[in-house]
Parts: sequence; structure tokens; C-alpha cells
Amino acid sequence: MRIGVYFTPNKEQGGVYQYCLALLESLEKIPGHNYTIISTSKDIPSIYSRLKNFQVINMYTRTHEISLKTRDFISNSLAVMAPKFINALFKLNLFGLLTPIYRITDAPQIKVIEEQNLDLVFYPTSSNLSFLASPSAVVAIHDFAHRVYPTRFAEVSAGGRWEHREYGFSSIARKAFKVLVDSQVGREDMINYYHTPPEKVVPLPFLPPSYLDPNPSRQEIARVKKSLHLPNQYIFYPAKFWPHKNHINLVKAIHLLNQKKIKVNLILTGAKEADFSSFDEVMGLVKQFHLEDQVKFLGYVGSDQISVIYKLAEALVMPTYFGPTNIPVLEAWVMGTPVVYSNIRGCRDQLGDAGLLINPDNPQDISDKIAKVYGNEKLKRNLAQKGYRRLKIWTPVDFTKRVASIVQEFAGQMV
Repeated sequence: MRIGVYFTPNKEQGGVYQYCLALLESLEKIPGHNYTIISTSKDIPSIYSRLKNFQVINMYTRTHEISLKTRDFISNSLAVMAPKFINALFKLNLFGLLTPIYRITDAPQIKVIEEQNLDLVFYPTSSNLSFLASPSAVVAIHDFAHRVYPTRFAEVSAGGRWEHREYGFSSIARKAFKVLVDSQVGREDMINYYHTPPEKVVPLPFLPPSYLDPNPSRQEIARVKKSLHLPNQYIFYPAKFWPHKNHINLVKAIHLLNQKKIKVNLILTGAKEADFSSFDEVMGLVKQFHLEDQVKFLGYVGSDQISVIYKLAEALVMPTYFGPTNIPVLEAWVMGTPVVYSNIRGCRDQLGDAGLLINPDNPQDISDKIAKVYGNEKLKRNLAQKGYRRLKIWTPVDFTKRVASIVQEFAGQMV
């Protein structure tokens, strides 16, 4: 078969980028097919240009990136200026009238996809192209947060985002050969929200990135610690500054600990640019609480540094509001780092007993759990061991087998 992969994210997008890499790595292990990667990312791994059964069509250019940002800006501006119009279209079941506009704006990508004569295309992130282009599609939907929080988080609800998500997800539910979700919780949501036939919805849980080094050398640890000016003790949170990532309550928790004379350092990584970014508010709070010497923002860090940051951390503290599951938890388990994680549907299922649960709405609860694990070597070892066991539940071999079963099922229908 001729199988395509539509690869869009850049490294700065974190978990989504890693999921795309995991999919490519699994397809590489499934012989007997020819693969075409259609990429709009500047970070597509070069190795796939050298593999004999892989073809890479690189659509990324700086001009293309600017045009996409301009298109998104115009789209968002129109939605903000005319939210009642967008909402009315949706409520009247007329949102499909925008489909011709999508076809025009996505015409170059549609043309390239259809020119390859592909039998099946994997979309590792939800994309309107999956139902606008003609080849059969396997599409990943990573969260249903706009349904869980229909008004609370602007990044998934404001300016027509809620309606655009509904239009896209419902169209995917109708047309896709398979819909990939991250967990059984995600499967339940896809079936219940969009009345998707259960046989179409396939859990394909996240994997930790393959580049992590569980045992960095002393020299590497010393090098990274020095270059990043890492303190001797700290907690860690890698997350883009979307409001739902909940940096605000984490900083408030650090402040509460200070009031108890417990000094905890916090290392933050990730992109500060995001829809409705909370970065300025977070840093304003850091200044207000006089935490400048305790909270350090490193921005985007390379794969050669992330292993050490995890290894030295007292804990990953992740008070996110979105799930159902998240990749940093897996990263922490690989590195033997304790996890403090949101006690919300999906996330608590992912964690099991391999971490401490927190109420993301409650800075006091967050601070109490940080204090419980910070410097507690016995608890840290116990949680690390449980994390290692959780990793064995779902492995790269399992991931590849599930992807292979999808390919095999589709091939069987072609006969």
C-alpha cells in the first residue's frame, strides 16, 4: 500500500511533536509498504529522507509559515469580530457552508496529498484535511477539552474555536477510517460526544520520547546543570503557557510554601507564546510574591538537556486541567522522577498509584503535596519504582502492533 503521514508540528509543540515521531517510528517497523511524509514542519527528522521506502515532501518554507500565521490571524479576527455569526451558523447546522473556504485556504496541501495516489493517510493531529482530501484517513484527536470546559478556557472556546472544533471533530467522526485517541477515557468521549461507531475509535496511548537518557553521565549532568544554572533542588514543569496548564496556581503554591518557611525552587520550560498566553500574568505573580530567585523560566530546551532536568528534579508537578493523559508524566517515569499530577478524569487513571494527586483548583493542596515529596528520599524512591512499573503496561512494541493492526485491517478491506 501507499501510506501517507501528514506531519505538521515543530519541536516547540512538545507532546504533539513526540506523538508524531512515535507514529513515524512505528511505521518504519512495518514492512511491505511505501510511505510518503507530507511535512509542513521545519523539524521533520532528516533520517526519513534516506530510507528507501520513505519519501518526504517538504512543504515548509518561511513564506508558507507566515502565510499560515496570517490566515490564522484573519480567521481568528473574523471569529472575534463576529462570534454571534459563527455561533449562529453552527446552531443552524450551516457551518458546512464554510467548507468551500477551507478548501480554498488549504488548496496547496489538498493538491499535494491527492497527487500522491495514497491509499491511506495518517494525521497524527486532528486536521480538516483528513475530510477535505479524498484518501481514507486515520486521525488522532488528543483531547475534548472544549466539551469538558465549554467556556472556561478561551484557547479552546473563544472566537469561534469551540464551533471550529465541533465542526472538525464531527466531520472526522463521520469520514475517518479510524480515530486515534490517547486512552479508554478518550475513547468513551469520542463515542459519547460524536456518536462514533465504537469499532472506529482506537486507543493509541502516548509513549515517552525515545531520546530520553535514563542514566546521563556525571559529566553530562554537571555540564547541563552549569549551563542552565540549575539549583541543587527544584520541582519541574514543562508546559506551554496556555491558561489550562495552570502555572498560576503552581506559583501560588510556591508562595504558600514560602509563608511556611519552606523554600522550593521551580523550573519552567516551554513556549511562552500561546493563544491567550498566561506568561505575563505568571511572571507578574512571581514578581508580586518576590519569587524571582526561586522561579526560573528556561524557555525551550533541547533534547540533550531535558533528561538531566528531569533527573535532578525533586518531582514533576503538573497541575493541568486538560487530559485525558499527558506525555510529561511518562517522561518523568522514564527518568525515575516522582510525579505530582491533577486529580481529574483521565489524568488520575493515567497516574494510578505512581504519584501524588492534587486538586488543580486548590493552591493549598498543591503546596501540601509538593512539601510531602520535596526532599523525601524514601517516598521519591517508592514513587519512582511504581512509575517504572506503569511504563511496562504500554510499550513501543505495543504501539507498533496497534498501528500495524490498523494498516492490516485497511489492507484487508482493499482486497
